[in-house]
Amino acid sequence: MNKYFATQLKRLLRLLPVVLCVLILLTTSIYLVYNGLVSRWTKSDTLEKFNIGLVGTQDEPMLQVGLEAVTSMDSSSMSIVFLEMDEETAINKLNAGQITAYVVFSEEFLQNALAGKITPLRFVSSSGSENIVSLVKDELTTAIATLLLSSEYGAFGLAEALEAYGYDGSFQQEHINKLAIEYAEKVLNRDAVYEVQEIGIVEGFEGISFEDYLLCGLSVVFLFLLTLPFVAVYSKDDLVMERLLKSRGVGAVSQTVCELGAYVLFFWLMASFMLFGIGKFSFAGILHVLPVAFSIAAISYLIYNLCRNLLSGVLVQMILSVAVCFVSGCFYPVYFFPLSVQKIAKYLPPAIAREHLASYLTDKAATQSGWLLLGIGFVCGMLCVLLRYMRITSGRGGKQ
Repeated sequence: MNKYFATQLKRLLRLLPVVLCVLILLTTSIYLVYNGLVSRWTKSDTLEKFNIGLVGTQDEPMLQVGLEAVTSMDSSSMSIVFLEMDEETAINKLNAGQITAYVVFSEEFLQNALAGKITPLRFVSSSGSENIVSLVKDELTTAIATLLLSSEYGAFGLAEALEAYGYDGSFQQEHINKLAIEYAEKVLNRDAVYEVQEIGIVEGFEGISFEDYLLCGLSVVFLFLLTLPFVAVYSKDDLVMERLLKSRGVGAVSQTVCELGAYVLFFWLMASFMLFGIGKFSFAGILHVLPVAFSIAAISYLIYNLCRNLLSGVLVQMILSVAVCFVSGCFYPVYFFPLSVQKIAKYLPPAIAREHLASYLTDKAATQSGWLLLGIGFVCGMLCVLLRYMRITSGRGGKQ
């Protein structure tokens, strides 16, 4: 058995030049895909400021003061840029995509507001827009309406209460102005009433960035595709040698253990070089990669044992790897898919492997994912033993 294990290692070492060529090709391809997706993400509208046009504010000094206060003191200036213009210019800029939307203030807006009457604003965005702009518009208008109504109720309520207790108009105006200033301070300092917590892009791994998530996902794809050169060793139809070994005391279990053990060891060493790309190469990292390498190697070993020739082994392994990795969220975050797909995806081996690698980047314990990967590899190994035993003892001659 030891000699057979050593023989398997020698067979894999002869395959080393081919594996290194595939390793270089995959590394280059994955690197280009990673840079392209990260560049697309960083340039997306989710990280850009919204340009909002304001129509009807140019000739109103009080609106100018309010706009200046918003742009200089309010936190909305970090995500929204207000641009004053006339409506014709706003329409042209909206059609050209230079602004996201524009808001029209009526001529009577300020006079009505001072009299306690809130005139509706007209919000115009591109037709059929169903993106984040619509969500911002809904949230913004709801928040503004709540603030305006609450401050209006408070101011007029205070005026009526002071009047009921016999205070004169100057006293009422003084305290109404103080209340208005307090409302303004609450609005401008509203960031202090909540705390932002970044939960990350992966459930259960707070703080992991999109770049790290994508890096883990593409690393899993890289490992699945790295198994392709080994199809030349394990995908075969001639079982004469396996029957001869069985006649000499090396049965299906020993054959499978030696072949899979050598494969896992060789593949684990190749997979460890992936840590250089992640930027966290260490002895602990090498041990962390072991469950991932074991499960992926066992899955590919089972597929190659099921396939009887080189072409079918390559096609099945490649198609299954890309398809399952895609559904598992290795190319895009899994929340891009329908909820039904998300529920299934988290139990797939690529998703578990991605979670295991993510735990290494976030320095979190990954006992559950590690045991799941080892369990998947063990089940695949047992299936390979059963398949090898059935094919050796089927009694059809040399070819099965």
